[in-house]
Amino acid sequence: SPNATSTDPFCAHLPSASDILIVVRTPASDLYSHLPAHFLTTLRCAPFLLYSTVSQNVGPHTVHDALANISDSRRAKHKDFELYDKLQEAQNAVQDLSSLKEDNDHNLDKWSIIPHVISAFKTHPEKKWYIFIESDTYISLSNTLHWLDKLDPTKPLFAGAQVMIGDVELAHSGSGIVLSHAAIHKLSEVAKAKTEDWEEMVGNSCCGDKILAEALMDANVTLHRSFPMIQGETPFSLDWSSRHWCRSALTWHRMTPAILDMMWQFEQAWVKKHAKEGATITADSIPPMLYRDYFQTFLVPLIRASQNRSDWDNLSNSLTYTDESRAQFAHYSVEACRAACDLRDSCVQFAWAPNKCRLGNVVRLG
Repeated sequence: SPNATSTDPFCAHLPSASDILIVVRTPASDLYSHLPAHFLTTLRCAPFLLYSTVSQNVGPHTVHDALANISDSRRAKHKDFELYDKLQEAQNAVQDLSSLKEDNDHNLDKWSIIPHVISAFKTHPEKKWYIFIESDTYISLSNTLHWLDKLDPTKPLFAGAQVMIGDVELAHSGSGIVLSHAAIHKLSEVAKAKTEDWEEMVGNSCCGDKILAEALMDANVTLHRSFPMIQGETPFSLDWSSRHWCRSALTWHRMTPAILDMMWQFEQAWVKKHAKEGATITADSIPPMLYRDYFQTFLVPLIRASQNRSDWDNLSNSLTYTDESRAQFAHYSVEACRAACDLRDSCVQFAWAPNKCRLGNVVRLG
């Protein structure tokens, strides 16, 4: 994987990223639809590794098979690996993998999380920070370097957007997971004795990121809640509110290649605007991009251009009126729905459909 290079104007304005490793995991079906956008944007200035459910070269970059070391006997026990076998057969026949997607009966995603974390550490055990993202995740490198500079990699840090599944608090893998050297080293040590147990747990669980959180608990590493800096929305689905406004945005999720590139263009322009020629480059050289900066750049122009838009869901969901709402008339018409919003100081947007009025207390573009 490439190292940051001063020949790239954007990279030249950033502090060195040599102490971090960005690890991108993607379904085999998305190899060519998502990875090229990362090569042109997020991965230009930092060392990285790529993992999938096949072994493949994409241009000059190697994609590693995260499931390569799972035993044949383990694979034979679980229906999920029927898809894995199909992927290998299709690849050997030089067939298009894009149609071989996961479904309710074939979940390879959950099997790949712990193996690719352990593999990344064994491949690059010298790094201070390991950042795990999915192929539809955008990571702001400048914001992330600014944040990590304030933290100590010799302490066991497991950071991410907190989610509860049952009684387990975990970091949502699509939002991004950050592990310090100390944390991933402890996990790797415990893995020598616990891998079989973890695989058994994966086979009986919905989600690999849940099992990763439990594995880290086996290593006495608990989650550091990092939402909303690490979070799983796009700029267009996020509930823009005071809890985000003055926070630094590290990751976004469910990004199309076009939106990922749009975020990169904004970050590149931001870094160039704030870089001071001749100044010593430190983690504080570039001020972090806050949610308010993204809002002003992306949301304000679109909101101004999209008022009274038809055939559009703006995701308003704070309060809903329907035929079943007693003594309320907001669902009768667009005008009545607007009036219901105007009567409430907290209401900032509304959406009307026949016999349904939805009010929103936060801004969402939809």
